[in-house]
Amino acid sequence: MKRPAPQDFGTETDEILVRFLLKDKILSEPQVDRARKIRERVRKQDGIFPVLNDLRLLDPQTLRECLRRHREEIPIGVFLIQSGAVGVDAVERSLKKQRSGDARRIGEILVQDEGLSQKKFLLALGDKKNLPFVELRTDMIDAALFSKMPAFFLEENGFVPFSQDGVSLFIVVADPDRSDFVETVRKTYGLPVRICLGHPDQIRECIRDLARQGGRIEARKEVAFSTDEEGGMARGPGTAEEADASRIFSHLLTQAIDMGASDLHVEPIADRLRIRFRIDGVLIHKTDLPIELAGRLSSRIKVLSGMDVTNRRVHQDGRSFAKIGDQEIDLRISSYVSLHGETLVLRILSRKKNLASLEDLGMAPNFLARYVDHALDPPTGVVLITGPTGSGKTTTLYSSIDRVNQPDIKIITIEDPIEYAIPGIIQAQVHTKAGLTFESSLRSIVRQDPDVIVLGEIRDKLTAATVIQAALTGHKVLSTFHTEDAVGSLIRLIDMDIETFLISSTVISIVAQRLVRRICSECREPVPPNPRAMRLMETDTNYFQGFQLYAGRGCSKCNDTGFKGRVGVYEFLFLNADMRDAILKHQSSDVIRTVSFRSSSLVSLMEDGLVKAALGLTTPDEVLQQVPRGTVPRPIQALIEMEGYAKSDFAAGGTG
Repeated sequence: MKRPAPQDFGTETDEILVRFLLKDKILSEPQVDRARKIRERVRKQDGIFPVLNDLRLLDPQTLRECLRRHREEIPIGVFLIQSGAVGVDAVERSLKKQRSGDARRIGEILVQDEGLSQKKFLLALGDKKNLPFVELRTDMIDAALFSKMPAFFLEENGFVPFSQDGVSLFIVVADPDRSDFVETVRKTYGLPVRICLGHPDQIRECIRDLARQGGRIEARKEVAFSTDEEGGMARGPGTAEEADASRIFSHLLTQAIDMGASDLHVEPIADRLRIRFRIDGVLIHKTDLPIELAGRLSSRIKVLSGMDVTNRRVHQDGRSFAKIGDQEIDLRISSYVSLHGETLVLRILSRKKNLASLEDLGMAPNFLARYVDHALDPPTGVVLITGPTGSGKTTTLYSSIDRVNQPDIKIITIEDPIEYAIPGIIQAQVHTKAGLTFESSLRSIVRQDPDVIVLGEIRDKLTAATVIQAALTGHKVLSTFHTEDAVGSLIRLIDMDIETFLISSTVISIVAQRLVRRICSECREPVPPNPRAMRLMETDTNYFQGFQLYAGRGCSKCNDTGFKGRVGVYEFLFLNADMRDAILKHQSSDVIRTVSFRSSSLVSLMEDGLVKAALGLTTPDEVLQQVPRGTVPRPIQALIEMEGYAKSDFAAGGTG
């Protein structure tokens, strides 16, 4: 098939985008002139969109809507640039090669010569062509559909039949511009054909796998579901359509678990069903499915979680239990009625988590020693671990419990849910339907003669008062709290009408934390500091002088993100006489924070994150995205000395 002529971007790629933004009256000529001057003067490497975004003239959603309105006229290179998949310079170089006689398509040049991942290219191409991108695996394919066409015909034409709903046949193709075989497929199956995009290597692999198996799908892992903890089985799929949805859902869940996802998002949008996994705290676009599958997949998940399948007009919550191989998984499911259908989010909780030690969490040496000696070892007092949802509080709490756990100490907990089972301690889970509430457990827990009380979370004034009272009666209490930082926990306790003399006499330590992504060790490479990130942190690119920063390029091991795994960033507040005096005087949060910096050796979340960047564990950009911005960071060398790192700790990070 003849390749279409390359599309000329001219000398300035951004001008194509600007033309349509002006046409839709999203921007005015003076606004464009202002952004263009800034870009030409100081931001040429960025492209025009980051400049427009910083000037608050254009947001990502408005840009995406403009691109989709004009998808037929806008070249694929613009979609790639604006999605962040590739830079302006890479597209310009690829177009220059085409003009010089290179017969390859621009996507092939970018993938083969510029390091663009095939998946990112296909996602952008799907946006341009208005087609869902399906990340295909053998166990997703309907074997009965596959068997109706010879494997050589499928491989020769680069497609595979994927699913059908009785109205349309869905096929996954490698080249959406090819259509010569579609009529043959329509006649064979007797159904209109709907096209989805797929990775050519995955299509070829699936065809060969199925041909080798004689059209039979060999399930990689058997998935068994139940609707309650006692193992009551959910209803199995009945019709062929239900079996199809069950097969696809089992595949998605298995893949999410294998990839270490904490959540699986099933989201119907205007023209497709988007599947995303939350991995290391960030949503990863995993695959798309035809929008026609949304209803069947939603119904299957709701059946498995005990929701009302017939009611699609109200938000619902449910739960299910899955066994995949030897893994037991708790699923907490939420359905949300949205414009295009029911959005479902599945929280994935493994019943067999490996409990990390405090040493593995990323705490600085000096602060780890102080935390153990001055917070965990004393027999009484309150220790709070604070941060927003998803910041790793529960992991730190359990690691702290494990450190305190001794044969001569009785530890009793109230949790919802129990995420780690720790030998030697007494753990209770809230079960509201059975009458075992958080409040009733609080009333009973002190009568159990514990040495250490663990509350999964301080939720309200009653919980906070119980925590304080338990500490006053000679108990050690550990709990989590939802606040921005360590000082914020003190202010929130005061706002809950807890007397300041009670706070100052019982609280001994507060740990605020966040999780930042670790740089992928497989694709890590040296990079200079990002001037924009350093400016937003109120410092400059000389801040890391003498230290080598790194970033991940993106590879198959890290899903092209450049990150794999996470490490904690911490702010340790140890209450001393000066801190207690400030609390008793009802000082403001700014004054208390100033006192803590001066007299309690407080290192802020931002500062600890910058030390982690100097260690080569993460990037300043990642720190900027995950931690609150506060005061101007102190010199990096001073922070390293305060935290107790040795020069050898920076060997891998390139200390100068």
